[in-house]
Amino acid sequence: MRSVFYCSLTLYVTMAMMVMSERKNCFFEALQELSNLQMMVGKECDIRLYCPNLNGIKDCWKETLECFKAELNVLDFEFDGDSKWEVTQLISNLKERFDVHLSYLNASKGCQHCEIYEEKPATKFLSNLKTFMQYHNKNGCLPQ
Repeated sequence: MRSVFYCSLTLYVTMAMMVMSERKNCFFEALQELSNLQMMVGKECDIRLYCPNLNGIKDCWKETLECFKAELNVLDFEFDGDSKWEVTQLISNLKERFDVHLSYLNASKGCQHCEIYEEKPATKFLSNLKTFMQYHNKNGCLPQ
């Protein structure tokens, strides 16, 4: 009974924090989740993912974020490490946050499809995602 209460309370607090931070349209809390994901995936993972190179970050904001989101699905599906449940939860949280941001963005013309990017190790993919999110936060949180 207590565990159900604590799970419900944790979910409620997490959702409240997501709503508050997403009003600013930034990725501050998501960066902490991403750091946790990076630690869990770590070196035990040999998964390769299409990895946006961030060259078109200003012009192809929505497409880059959609690619990261799609590849997180692949990571979730293919990851089979000891922390599978926790990885799935973190990826689910990140994708929910991305959906909020994607609802504000318009598609751009001339952007690469996700499958055009080079496949790189999951650790490099997560590092590029972190850079993307930090750039997003540093530059006003939504592209101008």
